[in-house]
Amino acid sequence: MNQYLQILKNHKWAIILAVLIGIIMAIPHIYFIVDNKEVYQGIMMSGLDEEYYLARMQEVRDGHYFMASPFWQEYKDQPNLWPPLSENLAVLTGRFFGFNLINTVLFGNFVFPFLIFLILYALVYSMSKGKSLALFSAMVISLAPNLTDPQSLWRLLSSGQTSDTFLAYSRLISPQIHALFFFSFFLFFWLFLEKRKWLYGILSGIVLGLSFYVYPFIWMFIYVFLGLLILIYFFRKNRFQIKNLFLVMGIGLLIAIPFAWNLIQAMAHPFYKETSLRFGWVQSHSPQLGVTMLILLGFYLLLFPRTLKGRYDFGLAIVLTPFILANQQIITGYLMGPARYHNYYYKPFALIFLIIIFFTIFKRKIVRFSFIAVVLFVSIYNAWMVQTTSYRANEPSAIEYQRYSEVLSWLNINAQKDEVAMGNLFVSGFITTYTSLNSLVNSGNHYSLVSDKELSDRMFIIYYFDGLKPEQAKEVFYEKREDVSKYIYSQRYQKQFGSYDKIPDEKLDDLVVSYSQFYQIPIDQTFKKYNTKYLVWDVSNDLNWQIDNYHFLTEVYQDNNFKIYAFKE
Repeated sequence: MNQYLQILKNHKWAIILAVLIGIIMAIPHIYFIVDNKEVYQGIMMSGLDEEYYLARMQEVRDGHYFMASPFWQEYKDQPNLWPPLSENLAVLTGRFFGFNLINTVLFGNFVFPFLIFLILYALVYSMSKGKSLALFSAMVISLAPNLTDPQSLWRLLSSGQTSDTFLAYSRLISPQIHALFFFSFFLFFWLFLEKRKWLYGILSGIVLGLSFYVYPFIWMFIYVFLGLLILIYFFRKNRFQIKNLFLVMGIGLLIAIPFAWNLIQAMAHPFYKETSLRFGWVQSHSPQLGVTMLILLGFYLLLFPRTLKGRYDFGLAIVLTPFILANQQIITGYLMGPARYHNYYYKPFALIFLIIIFFTIFKRKIVRFSFIAVVLFVSIYNAWMVQTTSYRANEPSAIEYQRYSEVLSWLNINAQKDEVAMGNLFVSGFITTYTSLNSLVNSGNHYSLVSDKELSDRMFIIYYFDGLKPEQAKEVFYEKREDVSKYIYSQRYQKQFGSYDKIPDEKLDDLVVSYSQFYQIPIDQTFKKYNTKYLVWDVSNDLNWQIDNYHFLTEVYQDNNFKIYAFKE
């Protein structure tokens, strides 16, 4: 016990700063509840993509841990295409403390950045044996990852302008939990290389195996890294370490066997090809060489200290990894989201290596102190500006969203778990997040094994209630081509052509024909097809919905904002 207390005492500043980081990440959402306590009704303020992950967490709370179809009643027993472990871990953490969904998120927004900071600190400290260097690196990575873009840095310093999306590690699931697994692997693996204790090797293999169920870009990055390190050790004639690396890789693959079986089943599904295109995997064989990668490689080869050969080889493999990942399409023919590697994995390590180089070159205390003081000031200023700017940008809409609370409460009390409700896209998103129901229409089911036709048919329901006639469809679909592209094809055309609205005209023309066919089918048959139980009408926003004209609906709830209808048996 005394040994552990001494470790905590030796690294007390890491713990103190980790608490500070956790507070910085969590405070906007907590402050929103406190500052708006008169109007707050349980709808949390959210940022980039968080509604998607909130709904997936609610799906886990509803008992659907596999999340093959988080938003629809159908297809929940199919193979999944998006790993479910992160949401399961977040929900399990909340249940351990007895939290509801929102308190789980608020708690996670503190504890996960807290843990990420400590893992980053431990990783850099174990590599450098410098506390100040490790603290500095972890602070910069946590508070200022957006400032690696020179334009963002210039806007911040020249005019105080910054991003209106919250700091990266304040966003639940991605990148919070993804980063935990990614940096935990490199911490355990480095300790395995350094100390040659099998406990660390086994732990790194377990984390690697679990990463298959967390985020595909984690294990892809790690396996490429390990492959490059094997090549480096081969040229170093370090056969002992090569054996160790194969052991770690083998443990990871062993744990990944269920993942592989799930993937084989998914690939055999008739809608797999359509679904995979919605992931935005662009067909290409063109090589890519990023300027940032080349600059970092040059700095690393010329300036990174070689006093510790093991550390140099470890870092060199990391620096080279993005060259493979950014050009794997030369062989595979598919370009798979290189920005995800760059933003969440490559940039943090780039910062770590550049900071180590700086501390190696500049040994005078006054130079180091001045550099640290300036960079930390800019990082803290950046964090303050990003969080406050994002808060001001999101607060008005978050206050507006509180009006949905009463209708959601009614559904929670009166509807049965996993029943289906229909509303506009906004209402449907809240239904899947704050109730145990499924939605009829939702823009988040792109990663389930469903056809483009079913996605378009469900989208047509909204246009039908908006009063769209078949003869008007072409004009409307062409005018709202970006919305149509997002809803049906997700990232397909955005990644392929650089913009959602670059969806081909032929696709829109086909949808016009399909809508005409859809329009001929009595709408009550469509609702029966999807086993719909309730319809939620946002009266103030859906002005064209003439719900009272439908004989198969019975009004069961009404307030100033909404009406709820039950479908007659």
